[in-house]
Amino acid sequence: MFVEQMQRVSAWIIATPASQAVQALDGYVPATQSVHILAIAVVVATTTMMNLRLLGLMNRSLPIAVLGERLRRPVWIALAVLLISGLALLLAEPERSLASQVFQLKMLLLATACVLVVRQQKAIRTQAPEWDSLGAVPLAVRVPAAFLLGIWSCIVFAGRWIAYAQY
Repeated sequence: MFVEQMQRVSAWIIATPASQAVQALDGYVPATQSVHILAIAVVVATTTMMNLRLLGLMNRSLPIAVLGERLRRPVWIALAVLLISGLALLLAEPERSLASQVFQLKMLLLATACVLVVRQQKAIRTQAPEWDSLGAVPLAVRVPAAFLLGIWSCIVFAGRWIAYAQY
């Protein structure tokens, strides 16, 4: 039933003037996909650096608060670019994604990752100086950090798999 609803939404999107306009543009999808991929690379790279630092596996001499401050802006800018480019791709090819279970899984994972990143960044802003002075990150912070590494890997894999899920 949900798949049928998504197919109806896809058909509605395809019929809109905006969708038809972007479908007529040569190179629109590859260009938008390129921007999307670059943005995911920024998100994955910056969040990986932060999570590895929280796990104590990267650059222990750099204070967590300093790294968190350096990476906060690039993460959110890249996530905004991901949202915009993702919506732009949906406008051009809604039938490819909306009814796809892989796409739906990717969206669920992305929502989970965003919630965890918001919580992580809040904790870093308020508690990182304490962690740095103690020389230890609490287990309640390290577990979600490890989980986030896996989630981002799954998001990248699912995003790539969307292209093949139809076959």
